[in-house]
Amino acid sequence: MSILGTGHKINIDLGNYCNLNCPNCMRVSMTNDYNKKYNSNIKTHPFLNKINVTLSDVQKWFPIEFLQKRVSIIEMCGSLAEPTLNPECIELVKYFAPHVNVVSISTNAATKTVKWWKELAQSTDNLVVRFYLDSLKPNNSLYRQSDPIKIVENLRAFTSAGGKALLSHVVFKHNQDEIEDFKSLAKEVNCNYRMFVARELSAFVRAVASSARLEARDASPTIRREASADTAAMRSAT
Repeated sequence: MSILGTGHKINIDLGNYCNLNCPNCMRVSMTNDYNKKYNSNIKTHPFLNKINVTLSDVQKWFPIEFLQKRVSIIEMCGSLAEPTLNPECIELVKYFAPHVNVVSISTNAATKTVKWWKELAQSTDNLVVRFYLDSLKPNNSLYRQSDPIKIVENLRAFTSAGGKALLSHVVFKHNQDEIEDFKSLAKEVNCNYRMFVARELSAFVRAVASSARLEARDASPTIRREASADTAAMRSAT
């Protein structure tokens, strides 16, 4: 799509801070490569945890007229950053929201307080937050090293305050037995459930997971395609 076109979806990284140290993350591979190259043993690459995009930055990069004419969706999904760690995250949402159809945040959700998540939920009506959680068990460190208890607590706070959420679950061999638990949680907190199947799964498990995913979609008929999940979540909540 030409930059002069309309209906753009823009993905913006809100900095390069993150609270986790997930084994498969680019942040970890960057740090490992740095340590190997310089024969060091640092925990975080020197480039990381240094930058936050500011409201002033965004106002210069994305003028209101441009947003109104050219942009449909703003996606805050970082390659290096956890979006909610940006100190102006809610202010950034409020800047974008009046001028686009959907603002979407993808988050590990193991940050902030319950009060903050409720404030985020009430910041605008066209916000969708994707909560990425790979296990409801305390041992959730094999892929995404986070605290499931805190994440579920934040999810409950967000949805109880009227927030529109997508509960996203990457299915591996070690957590494939939790699919029904995830579906039950999504139903309990009134949000949609999305499943991603990891490459490590066998063809049989893929088929089972695919079937379960179709069931989840049948339960939430507004979600027709992954590419339109954010817009669908907006529609299902109105």
